[in-house]
Amino acid sequence: MDQENALKNSKKRGGQVAQINKILYWVITSLTFILMVGLYVSNSSTAALRIAYIVVCVITWGYGFYTLKTNASSESLRYILYAGVYLAYLIILLPGEMIYTSTYIFPIMVIGILFFDKRFCLYQMSLAIVGNVIKLILEGVTGRLFTEYATEIVTSALMSIVMSVICYYAYKYATKFMLESHEELNDAKEVQTKMLKEVLSAAEEIKAGTSEADELIRDLHRQTEATNSSVNDISNGSRQTAENIQDQTDISQKIQTAIEESSAETDNVVAIATESKSNVENATKQVNELKSGSQNINEANKLVKDTMQNLQNRTSEMDAIVATIQSISSQTNLLALNASIEAARAGEAGRGFAVVAEEIRKLAEETKNSTDNIQQIINDLSKDANAAVNSVVTTVDIIAKQNELIDATKDNFTVIDSSFKDLTGGISKISQMMTELNDINKVFVENISQLSAFSEETSAGASQAAQLSEENLESATRVQDLLDKIYEEVKNLDRYRLD
Repeated sequence: MDQENALKNSKKRGGQVAQINKILYWVITSLTFILMVGLYVSNSSTAALRIAYIVVCVITWGYGFYTLKTNASSESLRYILYAGVYLAYLIILLPGEMIYTSTYIFPIMVIGILFFDKRFCLYQMSLAIVGNVIKLILEGVTGRLFTEYATEIVTSALMSIVMSVICYYAYKYATKFMLESHEELNDAKEVQTKMLKEVLSAAEEIKAGTSEADELIRDLHRQTEATNSSVNDISNGSRQTAENIQDQTDISQKIQTAIEESSAETDNVVAIATESKSNVENATKQVNELKSGSQNINEANKLVKDTMQNLQNRTSEMDAIVATIQSISSQTNLLALNASIEAARAGEAGRGFAVVAEEIRKLAEETKNSTDNIQQIINDLSKDANAAVNSVVTTVDIIAKQNELIDATKDNFTVIDSSFKDLTGGISKISQMMTELNDINKVFVENISQLSAFSEETSAGASQAAQLSEENLESATRVQDLLDKIYEEVKNLDRYRLD
């Protein structure tokens, strides 16, 4: 009984009852009207019975029509309609004028099953059975049961009784099947509810993992920004170093020009010494100019020395910056490893993030390799700079010796009359020294050129590192956006949560 009540309560009773009431009303109206026409056409009943039948039908029709207009979903309407139709049924059934009138109640009984109301089904079955039993009793009392119509009378009554029983069992099994279907639906609903809870639970885990991954990505983003800033500083320092080396190259070329000019002046001194003694004063003047040029060369070499020392200082600064980059790269690699571990803990949901973390680790490894290459280049650059400084020191020493020779030459000009040949030999030695100085300066210029090439490579490596850092920053930003989308999608699942 509780299951039946649950079934009835689970239905949308209002609309369904209204529809069945309408069907029942029009079926009853049609059948009673057809039977009314049959009564008048066959003229098989008395006028009193026909009038009573009409009165009952009209009252039933009118009440049913009024109720459908005011409250179509009324639960009591079917009882009133059945009471009216069964009263009309008894009016034409009991006199026995129409043998098969007992069967016209069959369609109405079938429609009654649609209400799925056990009490109502028993109600209509009882009325049909009682009416037909009374019919048989009256037929037996009047003697019609023992005439040639006996078979038709009994068959008609038994058909009505059997039909009533069939309708009851049809209702019973239909109700049973619907209850079983209802239970299956409830079971399916429970399974779906359980699945939805599991999905929401998984969504909560994804949400928590996404939040943690989001925090890691934000930390990585900040680290990448710091790395990018450092790499940009290195790139700017490399460009400045390249500019300074270019300036050093220009100075070296000027030194080369000065040396060539000094060599030319020495040749002129030799020519003057071989021409005549009368040109001694001019030669002395040329020696003074040569000394002045040598002093200029000495000052230029000092400037070269200072510049190379500045280059060494810059190299040391670049060493510190590269060490900072290597430290940041190691930290980034460690963060990527931690992110991979957290993604592995997240299982299938963290597989995509694990791929991103692996890519970040590879980029950090590439950054480390690039900084190692930069470190090697800087070390080579430092070695070349030290060699250049040593060359400049050697050049300064040679120029100092040259100044001493020039002074000696000047002194020799005071005794040129007695030692002209010695003066000529001394000038030849000066010419030879200038040639050697020219060769040394060429080596120095070549070293400066190599230093310039190394500086360009360093600048290119720094630019590449800056580009990789930018790519790391963009990758971190894309991962951040992806995690934000995943987090929003997981939050959207909250609307399916069961309270």
